[in-house]
Amino acid sequence: IDDCFPDPCQNNSTCTDLVNDYRCDCVSGYNGTNCENDINDCQPQPCQNNGTCTDLVNDYQCDCVAGFNGTNCENNIDECYHILCQNNGTCRDQVNAYQCNCVPGFNGTHCENNIDECSSGPCQNYGTCTDLLNDYNCSCVPGFNGTNCENNSVLAVAVDSSPFVEEENGLIACSYISHRNASINNLQFNWTKNGLVISNSNSHVIHSTCHMNLSCVSTLTIKKVDILTEGGPERGVCGLGFAKRITVGEKLCQKESDWPTTQAGQEAIIPCPDGYSGEKTRKCLILGSWATEINSDGCKKEELEKIENLLNDTTELTENALESSLSSISSIVNSSITSSNDNDVAHNDIIQSVDLISTISDKTVNFTNQASANKTTQVFMGVVSDILDNGKNQVKAKNKTKEKEVTSKILSSVNKFAKSVTKALQVNQSVTVNKTNMLLSIEKIAKTTDIKFPKKTEGNSQQLTTHFTLPSEALGDIKGDGVAFTAVKYDNIGSEFLSGNETVWNTSGCSLKDFNDTQVTCTCNHLTNFAILMSLTKTPSVLEESSVCTYYQSLSSAFHCISVVPNSFGSNQ
Repeated sequence: IDDCFPDPCQNNSTCTDLVNDYRCDCVSGYNGTNCENDINDCQPQPCQNNGTCTDLVNDYQCDCVAGFNGTNCENNIDECYHILCQNNGTCRDQVNAYQCNCVPGFNGTHCENNIDECSSGPCQNYGTCTDLLNDYNCSCVPGFNGTNCENNSVLAVAVDSSPFVEEENGLIACSYISHRNASINNLQFNWTKNGLVISNSNSHVIHSTCHMNLSCVSTLTIKKVDILTEGGPERGVCGLGFAKRITVGEKLCQKESDWPTTQAGQEAIIPCPDGYSGEKTRKCLILGSWATEINSDGCKKEELEKIENLLNDTTELTENALESSLSSISSIVNSSITSSNDNDVAHNDIIQSVDLISTISDKTVNFTNQASANKTTQVFMGVVSDILDNGKNQVKAKNKTKEKEVTSKILSSVNKFAKSVTKALQVNQSVTVNKTNMLLSIEKIAKTTDIKFPKKTEGNSQQLTTHFTLPSEALGDIKGDGVAFTAVKYDNIGSEFLSGNETVWNTSGCSLKDFNDTQVTCTCNHLTNFAILMSLTKTPSVLEESSVCTYYQSLSSAFHCISVVPNSFGSNQ
């Protein structure tokens, strides 16, 4: 009988028939009479370092925890292999982690940060801290020294004047009392007599050592009437007479008007006046006195800021919106000039208003006709005239750079606004504005017509009239049927913004053509903006042929600044 039938051996084992029996030859990984048992290859536990063993057929698999690898998880992965600790830091491998041990002065995961030793503010008495590698350096202000500027080397001296003597050879005691653990390297002082500082009395040197490890000082220049402070080094003490106490006091700027008591070297901050946003600042100098300059650049007129916000929200302006904004600006300019007690803030009103005028000139304005353009231009130029009106405005430009910016912005704004006006004009139509500080003419003419500006005599009939003429021949190369031009005469753009100054013409690019007792004719080889031809210099005192244009300009109170900008237009305009 075949005991292997049916096959009793499992798991692909081989059956061998015996006498009334059989034998199962198991494949690797199985055992048992019929090879029914899968041998557990995970026993005993082959996986190290807490790895998890999975039994397979005649095999096993170790699933390693993070930080280990290998067949049996026997390898601790070296996380430092791919990690670069910076700035000479040392990497220390850990289980599934690493740690950079930084050298002194650095920190961070990879020692990438240079520790700012200045962050704790170690420098005292307004010293400036410079961060170094694992160190810092304090640069002390005059009067202080020490690692952290902790020592006050300039001491306040209060003495009674009565012990002073007036003799050629006299001694004054220098018995000092100090409550600081600091050596005196340099003692600053002035001697006075009858309330006046004695000449050169603050020149001194360390002369000899006194008791308590302090030092005496002596004047370098001794006069008969001066006070002799010399103490000879051969003496055990520095003379006899009186003792003066040296005390160290904190230097402060005392309260002044709205400015609060402030520590020397610090900046005081106060709100701007009512109606303004922002803050004003003023420096308390190191010796405890207020700086004369007050920084009020941060003060902005709130009413003008509202207008600015409205203008920034649109690219086009209606005539009504434009006139409303201009009227508000004009009212603020005039009221701030006449009523403000703070010239710095009033100056900011002007600067802020000029910025708004510039913003308006950049907007698109569609005028309905010549009449509406004329009406709005009168308002626009009225505001510009108010800004330039020296009779109302007493503020001055703070510096030449700001002066140039403001003056240039006014000139540019008028020219850009005039361009919008020309679009509303027909041929032989014009807009003329005659204000206190300027004369503006915007016209459209045929190319066959000479450009003359101004056309009529202004002011006193006894004065000579200076005018600008551009012959029609000069317009021949301009395309189109005609020319739109803008001409502006300014009476008050001087070398100081908003203050009158005599100015004369720079003759660069221009020459004298003809002159007699009543008229001067000049020719120029360019049509650039005449505003850039002005030279802010004094009127020549000698009349020469080369300067006759300038001379007559001064006599006739003619153009302090002229701007002429021609533009062509087609027949359909």
